[in-house]
Amino acid sequence: MPSRVPQRGVSDSAGVLVNYILGVAERWAQLHPATYPSVYNARTQLREHDDREQFLAGIDLILVGIATVNRAGEGGSAR
Repeated sequence: MPSRVPQRGVSDSAGVLVNYILGVAERWAQLHPATYPSVYNARTQLREHDDREQFLAGIDLILVGIATVNRAGEGGSAR
């Protein structure tokens, strides 16, 4: 049986990650735009980035792959 992470641990981990990302974005915002134009421009994207959206897109991709393999197996093709 797989071990489970207590809900409190999940919440704490997410909070740590969010605080880290926001801290990096804040430090990047303080860099001089002429010296670090790419980093300075990326600060807003970092602050607004949504890992959950990318995670769900990855899960969708995995599920499509599983469905495709299952359909191929039903047709009798061997892998």
